[in-house]
Amino acid sequence: MRKLLTILAIIFTTSVSAQAVLSLENPVISIDNKKFTLVDVNSMDMAEIKYEEFQDNKLIKSGTYLNNKVHGVWNLYDENENVISTVTYNNGKKISYTTIVENKTITVKYLNNKPINVITEVSLASN
Repeated sequence: MRKLLTILAIIFTTSVSAQAVLSLENPVISIDNKKFTLVDVNSMDMAEIKYEEFQDNKLIKSGTYLNNKVHGVWNLYDENENVISTVTYNNGKKISYTTIVENKTITVKYLNNKPINVITEVSLASN
């Protein structure tokens, strides 16, 4: 059986200094246009939290925090909630950024949070 914290308290503050506590008893909180969901607490008491941000009731950003650091794939969405950019993190460090601009897919690779490589792929229109 996993050892869980009695109270998992992660405090998120907004620009108006409102505070809310995310816990095992209260796994979902919303602050302004942001939603935080406690997904898991692993055997090392590291919390995984899903983050979603909305504008006009449409999803504009989503991703995951692991132990209070950005982790995994984060997506940015257009007004139709289609993914337009992705950023991949590993324990707070940026690994890659990919975006689509017109008919081009641009990917930037990172090492120690610094860009080291840019790849541009052009999509050819099919007849």
